[in-house]
Formats: sequence, C-alpha cells, structure tokens
Amino acid sequence: MKFSTTDQRTPAPEVREARTPHAIVRYPDSFAASEYEGAELVLTLREQQPGFQPNLVLTAVESTAPLTDASAVALLAAGRQHPGARVLGVDLWDEDPDATLARARRITFVYPAETTDVVVTKSVWATGTHHVHLSASATPAQLGALTPVFSWIAGQLRLTADPADVAAAARAVGAAPVDAGASTRVGFPLEDLARFAPPAFTSTAPVVSAAALTELRAGASRIRGGSASLPRRMRGTDAAAELAAAGFIDETSTLTPTGTAVAYALGSRRPVLVVRARRDGHAAVLVAFAGPRGIVVTHDPSIAELHAGTATADPERRHHALIVPEHLPAFVAAWSGLAPFWPIDDPEAPAVTTADLEDAVSADTAPWTDVLIQGSGMERYDVIVPGRGWKRVPPPADGAHQLIADPSLAVYAFLVEVCARSLEEGPVSSAR
Repeated sequence: MKFSTTDQRTPAPEVREARTPHAIVRYPDSFAASEYEGAELVLTLREQQPGFQPNLVLTAVESTAPLTDASAVALLAAGRQHPGARVLGVDLWDEDPDATLARARRITFVYPAETTDVVVTKSVWATGTHHVHLSASATPAQLGALTPVFSWIAGQLRLTADPADVAAAARAVGAAPVDAGASTRVGFPLEDLARFAPPAFTSTAPVVSAAALTELRAGASRIRGGSASLPRRMRGTDAAAELAAAGFIDETSTLTPTGTAVAYALGSRRPVLVVRARRDGHAAVLVAFAGPRGIVVTHDPSIAELHAGTATADPERRHHALIVPEHLPAFVAAWSGLAPFWPIDDPEAPAVTTADLEDAVSADTAPWTDVLIQGSGMERYDVIVPGRGWKRVPPPADGAHQLIADPSLAVYAFLVEVCARSLEEGPVSSAR
C-alpha cells in the first residue's frame, strides 16, 4: 500500500516546539507561532511574502467518530468553506513509513483566490475523543519551496492522545460509507471517495477556428494609434464574427484586451505544456501557451465530455481560455479528470504489454483512460483504471509496463512542476 510519509532523518535547523491540548508540533524557526480564535496553533513565515501568506493551522473538534468519518467531514467541508474548491487527492498518512495501519488521512484540495490558487494539504486524525486537523496552505508558486517543510512539520507532529486510541479510531467503521474493495486490499476501513468526486469538467471557453485565430494574430501586429485591429479585408467576414462572439474584437474590429492577450500568447512557438487524453476511440488535446498578459489554454472538450457524447472534437475549432498562470495546474487537473482515489498497489495484478494497454483504452466496456502530460522536457504517462484510480505507466521492462500507484497528489504536483519550469524558461514568441 502507498503511505504518504516523511523521512524522519531530514534535519530541520533551529527547531522550535509548541504544545497544545491535542498535539506537540515541532517547526523550524523560520515560522512564527500564534493563536487565533478557533485554532490551537497558527504557524506563519516570519519573513513577509508577496501576495498570499503561507500558513499552517492546527484545529481540534470534539467527536468520538472514527477516522473514516473525520476524513469524510473534512472532504465535505472543503467546498463549503472555500467556494470553487476541488479535491485533488486523499492519501494514506502515517509518520512511520513501515506502518501497516494508516492512522491519518492527507487530503489535498485547491481553491481559487482572486488571481491565484491556494493549495491546502490537510492531515486528519481521529483520537476517539477529537478530530485533529493540520492544514497547510500555499499557492502553486510557493509549493516548490514549502512542500518539504510542510511535510516535515506534519511528520514531526505527535498527538497527545494514547496511540492505542488513535489506532482504534483508524480501524473502526463509522457512519461514512466504506469502499469495500479498497478496504479489503489494505486491511482496514477506507471511506468511499466516489461521493466526493468533483463535478465533471464542462468546456465553457469560446470556440474559435484556427483560421480566425490566424487573422487575430495578424491584427495584433497592426498597431495604429496605440490599438490593433483586423485588416480591412477581414471585416464583416465569418472569421470576424467568430472573434467578435468570443470577445476578442469589438464592434470596430479593434482587438479587445482579451483578444490582444490571446494573440500574443498564441505567438509563442513553445507551449507551456501539452496534454493528450484517450478513451474508447476518443482523443482530446490541450495545449497551453504563455504570453505577457496571461496563459491561453487551447483545448478540445474533455475526454469525459467526449465519452458522454455531450460534445465533439474538431482540431480546427477548439476552445480558448485566457487564465492567470497560477490557475493552470488546477485547470489541467480538472480537464484531465483528476479526482480523489485510493493509491493502492495491486501486487497480484500482472504487468500489461503495450498492446494490452492500447486494447484497454479502446475497449467498448469499462475502458481505461490514458493521460499523457509533456512540457519543459518532462513527461508523465498515466492510465485511469475503473475502480482503481490513476496508475503511472513507466517505460516497458521485458516488454511489459508495471502500473505504479503513486500518492494521489503526485499528478497535481507534476503539473505544478512542469508549469513552473516552463514559465521560468519564458515564452519563445514569434509575435512582434
């Protein structure tokens, strides 16, 4: 089974310690401890950060319900407390990497906050008398530096409750529905995550043809009097009507701020990332381009929409969404269909050949979905197996692929890393 854990040998310089009624928390002195109403402990960086201030918050709620219920309540609270929140994953957590019982859950969700996203990783325990939460929050841009620190702090936390009571709460069944198959595979109760799946992605960005976008880019290069407009020959054409309907030009055929941003981003010759998804004969593509005024995501309807028959893909007519860079990882996660699943290896499951994998993706009944993410010289290939969640597919060995159950946060973390690297390299633009 896959536990999300922390290497206890990782040193933390100048460690401080805070004792609360329900936990002992160790943390590096780059953080300052304080108390707020409703929280036992709040940790914030001593050095002020631009924009969102990363933080860790420890809370405890009185409850005798077991861990499965504590996790279910926390999952439901994510959307209620943060409108637009999307649960990215739920991982089994224990400070002991050799444990056979996960005494905590590690829930990760993301929610929009103005021009950024905030990623929350919430560790949840049940003690028999209380539900204890440690919530670590940061933006995608801050995760690279802070994730190791957040993980170290969570791994160092020690509950004040009797360990036997914590173990008993992890083994008990409560009111939350249980995933019978996953529970059998790990040997202790696991809550049913299907009821916490986020809504299926719906394509709402305007659809614009490749021909119309070519004219938009041509217009962006025609700056007269401080504004850009379509060539006269294009005014009144079907392409101009498309661009106007998308909000990319105004009634005078002048490019709007959105249209200008889209044109400049599409002038980049190197995409931030490319994603391809396939299922039962359908294929969908998403490509993100960076410009000086935002990220343009050019995409087909999601594979879920294509599979359901609610949309069709046309490579000459794709959706075009203009978003801020911080929203890109969550956008791609939603389009790809990332939803919480139990990252449990199937040791008895045979490796699959490339041919078998292709057959499973194209099957008419219970097809698999494969998702290929590429960017900045990096690549990740996964399959989504019905009832088993996401499995990473490494290159074949002896003609067959092993299917690896990474922690569920791994897919989103990879998206964050790809986006960060690509944006650090900067766009290569052909627009002038």
